[in-house]
Amino acid sequence: MKKIFASMMLAAGVLSAQNLIRDPDFDKGNFAELQFDAYSGTMKNRIETEDLTWNKCLSIEIVKHHVVPKTGKKECSISCWIGKEGKGPGFPVEPNTVYEFQFECKGNIVPSIRYSEWDGMDFWKNKKEKNAVITSKPIVFRDWNIVKGTFTTSATAKRAALLVYRYGSEQWKNLPPVGSKFMIDKVRIQKRKSLLSAGGAVPVMEKKITRPCILPGKTYSGFTLINSGKKAQVQTAYSITMRDGKMIVDVRCTEPKMSKLAAKVTEDGGKVWNDDCVEIFFGSGDPKRNQNQFVIAAGGGRWMGHGENQSLKEFDKWTAAVRKEKGAWTVHGEFPLSLLGWEKLPGPGETIPFLVARNRVNGRESSSSAQVKDTFNNKKYWGIFFPYGLKTWFDNARKELLKQASGNQKLSSEISKWTSSGVPEKDLAKAEFFRESMSAAKLTGRKFVLTLNPIVTDTEIPYLPATLAEPPEKISYRAAGNDFCWVPLAVTNLTNRMEEYRIVVTAVEPRTKREKYALETADGKIYPADKMTLFRGIRVKDGDEESHGFRYDPLVPMDIAQTVTVASRESAPVWIRFNTENVVPGVYKGVVRVIPLGESQFNPKRNQPDVGSSNIKYSYRDVPFSFEVLPFTLSEETPTRKFLFERPYSKDGFRQMREAQVDTFLISPWGAKFTFDKEGNITEKDTSSMEKSIQSYLEFARDSGVEEKMHYCFCYAAYRHFMQILTKGTLKPFTPAWERGWLAYMKEVDLIRQKYNIPLDRWTIEINDEPQLKDLPALTRAAELAVKENPNLRFMVTFASWELPPEELKKMVPYIYEWCFWSTKYFTMPGYVSLIAAIRTARKTLSIYECSTSMRLSLKQYYRRHPWTVACFNLQGCHMYQYVTYLHRDRDWKESARGEIALFSNQNVVTTIRGECLAAGFSDLRYWRKLEEVREKVKHDSSLDNEIKAFMDRTPRQLVLETPGNICCFDDAREKMIDLILKAENGRTN
Repeated sequence: MKKIFASMMLAAGVLSAQNLIRDPDFDKGNFAELQFDAYSGTMKNRIETEDLTWNKCLSIEIVKHHVVPKTGKKECSISCWIGKEGKGPGFPVEPNTVYEFQFECKGNIVPSIRYSEWDGMDFWKNKKEKNAVITSKPIVFRDWNIVKGTFTTSATAKRAALLVYRYGSEQWKNLPPVGSKFMIDKVRIQKRKSLLSAGGAVPVMEKKITRPCILPGKTYSGFTLINSGKKAQVQTAYSITMRDGKMIVDVRCTEPKMSKLAAKVTEDGGKVWNDDCVEIFFGSGDPKRNQNQFVIAAGGGRWMGHGENQSLKEFDKWTAAVRKEKGAWTVHGEFPLSLLGWEKLPGPGETIPFLVARNRVNGRESSSSAQVKDTFNNKKYWGIFFPYGLKTWFDNARKELLKQASGNQKLSSEISKWTSSGVPEKDLAKAEFFRESMSAAKLTGRKFVLTLNPIVTDTEIPYLPATLAEPPEKISYRAAGNDFCWVPLAVTNLTNRMEEYRIVVTAVEPRTKREKYALETADGKIYPADKMTLFRGIRVKDGDEESHGFRYDPLVPMDIAQTVTVASRESAPVWIRFNTENVVPGVYKGVVRVIPLGESQFNPKRNQPDVGSSNIKYSYRDVPFSFEVLPFTLSEETPTRKFLFERPYSKDGFRQMREAQVDTFLISPWGAKFTFDKEGNITEKDTSSMEKSIQSYLEFARDSGVEEKMHYCFCYAAYRHFMQILTKGTLKPFTPAWERGWLAYMKEVDLIRQKYNIPLDRWTIEINDEPQLKDLPALTRAAELAVKENPNLRFMVTFASWELPPEELKKMVPYIYEWCFWSTKYFTMPGYVSLIAAIRTARKTLSIYECSTSMRLSLKQYYRRHPWTVACFNLQGCHMYQYVTYLHRDRDWKESARGEIALFSNQNVVTTIRGECLAAGFSDLRYWRKLEEVREKVKHDSSLDNEIKAFMDRTPRQLVLETPGNICCFDDAREKMIDLILKAENGRTN
């Protein structure tokens, strides 16, 4: 794609009005704006200072349960009102007014959120509790997560406060345990204003720095366990200084069991992890290098590399002395800056990513100086080292900011008055705030902005693209010769009125700038109009509960006018989708032209409205655009089995499912009706509905030329349907009648398959869907009976999120063909290693599915990431619940989507942003399969073969399990695959 992405510094939906909370960060360390209520002695509230960042926050902990005298049952009820003035409740508010709130939250219990309002000054007498609208809910997490919402005051309201509380009861089985707590920070409450402030400036909010900031020569400790974030049982201390062109690092590892210290590795190389060891990571002075990693074993052996198992052998260029003492062992390391990628000393305003990690063999504990997830190589979590100290950094940062803010009198004045707090986290956050404010100021005077955004950009409303302050100067994308490619744009209206914008993707006459209505190559080839579609986003609710939010989700093709309506001070998504099938390879160029249709046109010579003259100054914006159709194609075979647990319902639905790489279609058991007698014999049958469904599929497939590529799944839960619907529980498991009836049912279903000449290798029966432990004995026996009757039968079981004993599941391996597991847990939990191995050994297939029904799930982590699990775990299928709702005639568009990723409009299918992100992930997988194919062609080229192998070995795991913070990580991986494919096929690189 080679997209020109701006720095993504501005968060969507930030709040810009005056904050009604005077101490939003709890830095004053008091409860002046807080009101608490709880049973006596059950709650502990305090202003807590976090270990790693010195950050102050409000902490509320359950220290005891209250016992209800009448019932003897335990109960918990703790409440905190945020907002107070002296002895008066809450803060002043206006009646019938919307207020926005936002705060950060973390902990091991989820608080509930409401608000209270008062029409007088008595806290209890005048208090009225009401529901708030929560647009971003708190979650249980060890990292801070943002909670957002609104509340609307009544006609009599004079004061209000945000209420954060937790109630639980032993009677209702929702009692949180003693020791549970939640923490709150960065509270913002203010009267709602326009999404964008007057004059086109973007609102900016100061953010909190959560990574530890490290000053030279100071000793730090507070190591935490990888992933959990819990404090390590055995602590480590370290210090770092830059001196004489070197980084000097001292580490002291407290060890209460020195006699059991693993310290046998003395040689340099890859065995250092057999010892207790210290790992030291630095950011790199070389932009082409991601990081520097040094590992020192307790026995003195060393390893070095650039992370991600990229080992080096320049051991003569650095030193690390290991010493043992009573109750500890130490490391003194000296690392030349030249070895770390710096040709000269870092500048006075530079900071360097830095991490110290420790592995204890006998203690089975891996900890680090920052709260790292998944792997120590995950650089986004590392600490930030100030090599020259805070004062030097601060003086240089202020100097540079003043230089950048020249011409902005207001910002320059604020920066001039800025003084260091003495706390590096706070100073760093303030510097980022000023940088973002400068970016926002660039929009002043603009009437609209066209932005380019990652496909997985969250579209929650208010929708404000992170790239708004840095609109692209040009856009360029590329795709294989039979692929789909998505260009996600957004138009932001900076005027004070609603505006209609016409969007044109076209080549233009060089002199007149007249539109040619098509992209074209340098030698005049035209990109076919029917291979490029413009879509606009539609606002919908994201839930049906009272506190639901809104987001852009459905994507509908623009009509012939190619226009989109954008409200004042808001943004709307506009997507371009390219279909490159049968398009001649080449670079097609032109512009994306945005024309506001409501602006007056002026004759520049007269500075007045002009009618009938050709000399009109049109108001529009052109962004140069190029789209390259690459000189290779991807396999026409689907990259993996893809099943969306639903039917297409129409020819258009079938087309869109096939375009999205779906190859498996649902045949519902409800379409085959059987009646059984008490002996298990079939007395009546009606299979017309099932056969009609198959006939429609075959018709759709013949029209599309894919009849031989179709797979079918008899789903959901054929066995459960047999037991609960067809026999209504009259046939008891393991009885002769039950066996006879079940086998008769399977035989009739298979006769229908045979009638329509569907091969067994393209026919799967989901025998059960998300079974419970109690279901397994009968389910295993039913599968065994049917497979003995027909050894080629392919049964599938879909296993839910709850864990079932591996030893029980192993009994099913001989009889179940496809094992469909929920999410990644079965492939990562140690207890299931032997089960997965047994399934592979038996040559059965493994697949994965997701089935969450919330529209608010991450486009990046839930949808785009999902297909990559196939590459990560070497799977044969990737499924998701579901394509459309089976109740679409009654509920489609009326209820919010509950898992479905497409909607119906008459007989036409409307795709969604969620569905397109999933489709983009499957498109990524097609490039992955192509890369596997071309790698076979370059075995003779060891260098290129090693480069491809290194990419294929590390990338899927990084994207699936390490969840990189880079929002463009999947796009980056796709681009790298394209580079490697071109390099392998014809030596071309970009």
